[in-house]
Amino acid sequence: MNPLPFSAGQKVVCVFADFPDAVHGHFDRLPEEGGIYTISEAFLCPEHITKRIIPSVRLIELPPLRPGKSGFSAWRFSRVEA
Repeated sequence: MNPLPFSAGQKVVCVFADFPDAVHGHFDRLPEEGGIYTISEAFLCPEHITKRIIPSVRLIELPPLRPGKSGFSAWRFSRVEA
């Protein structure tokens, strides 16, 4: 079973956009609640606060300042239903 809830190219909507201050140093802009985004990559990585390994995503519209170095927790997003 695939532990990743999304795949590259999939459209998602942000359902929780309350981000810790530390995230601001990794991105120019952050997802907005209700905003629709495109997954560029889904991967497993340590969550910023808890350090638990969780599904995460990178978004085409909001790339990290350092390519390949940061992403958003996948639980913050839901699939866009067609």
